[in-house]
Amino acid sequence: MRERIRKLVVYVLAILLCIIFLLPFLIMITGSLQDKYFFMGAPSQWITQPLTLKNFKIILSRPHITRWFINSAVISIIPTITTVYIGALLGYVYAKKDFVGKTITFWLFLSMIMVPMQSYVIPRYVLFAKFNWINTYWAFLIPQAWDIVYFFLLKQYMVSIPDSLIESAKIDGASEMAIFHRIILPISKTSLAIVAVFTFISRWNDLFYPLLFTTNAKMFPMTVGLASLLTQGGKFSFEMAGTVINFIPTFVVFVFMRKYFVQGIATTGMKN
Repeated sequence: MRERIRKLVVYVLAILLCIIFLLPFLIMITGSLQDKYFFMGAPSQWITQPLTLKNFKIILSRPHITRWFINSAVISIIPTITTVYIGALLGYVYAKKDFVGKTITFWLFLSMIMVPMQSYVIPRYVLFAKFNWINTYWAFLIPQAWDIVYFFLLKQYMVSIPDSLIESAKIDGASEMAIFHRIILPISKTSLAIVAVFTFISRWNDLFYPLLFTTNAKMFPMTVGLASLLTQGGKFSFEMAGTVINFIPTFVVFVFMRKYFVQGIATTGMKN
């Protein structure tokens, strides 16, 4: 009886948490399909009101919307690929190789995390202006080619990979790059997928840096472009429609990669 009561309490709490977490999404979706200027009334009453795609049609009819989507894809997908690959490569080197200055350089990398990003915004803008990178993709692709936090995460994971697996590959005549591409990367696909999802979401939803480094409407990503439209719309349902459009790509990526969050590692339990 106690076990049944415990399970019942757990299920009730889980359902309540699901409702709490899903309620903002319900408001976002239902609000985008309404013609409301303000957030008024209970969201449950919106279901009985007539639905409309007017807000989506207005946003998608804007002249630069396709370019904004392409810009967001470029500054999100490419940094995601480079962050995963460079982070994995450096993580493997620092986890499994010994070289002069390894400890010093590692802690220098970590010390960079302690510097607030707001402190180097102005120097970065001045530098990019001298390079003529303002209103170009380079202002996003070069600085975001890798991330120290994810490098540290991947390095900590690769420490747990058995050395015997690497030594066996060397005995079979595999080169270092072959070991990295054919053994380390497949084994680390779960952690790589997590890094890829987090990187893509953070890059796609970034508003701060694109707002600083883009002044031409054709170079706006979706976040800045939609923000410029929302300031003109001034309507709650219009804002929710823009939020839904910007949310869809990140949701698709998460759904596509979700299995890697729960997938076990084949080498779990292996011993040196």
